[in-house]
Amino acid sequence: MRKKILLLCMVSILLFGASTIFATFSLSLSPSARAKADRVYIDISSLECGKYVYEPFNRENAWNEKVLIIKQQDCTLSVFLIPTRENKFIMPERFWGNIGSLCKNFSPSVNQENRLIENGFITCHDSELEAEYIRNLKWTYSGVSKANFVVQDLYVPKIEIQGNQVIINK
Repeated sequence: MRKKILLLCMVSILLFGASTIFATFSLSLSPSARAKADRVYIDISSLECGKYVYEPFNRENAWNEKVLIIKQQDCTLSVFLIPTRENKFIMPERFWGNIGSLCKNFSPSVNQENRLIENGFITCHDSELEAEYIRNLKWTYSGVSKANFVVQDLYVPKIEIQGNQVIINK
């Protein structure tokens, strides 16, 4: 009888300890209050389907990034962080701007009504860059590169959508 009571006590203590460790670990996985306060909130209530918008990425530790938000024709959202330098976009190629690949006008392809072209691309529309170089700078609206191995996919940050706000968790 004593062995059963001792065994029951040991199992109870072991289960209590394991559940305490598990609860502590799982609570530490959620973002801290400071991390939640540092998130970037962007209002997209005025963004129509088939349109896009650039917003500043207002964080103290961010280095001149802009947020590209694309709301496709079917109203699905794509969000990208695009680095900038000298008010120009740094192209996400292999060397990330180290070979002089700065673009003044980096945006999705649009028609005359300024709406996204269905199955179009995000590309550089800068006439100052070489046409052959620009030809390799194409990404789908989901950020996947359509070029050779030198060009990388666009950076997709972790986001949450709450109502009409996109919350960027970088």
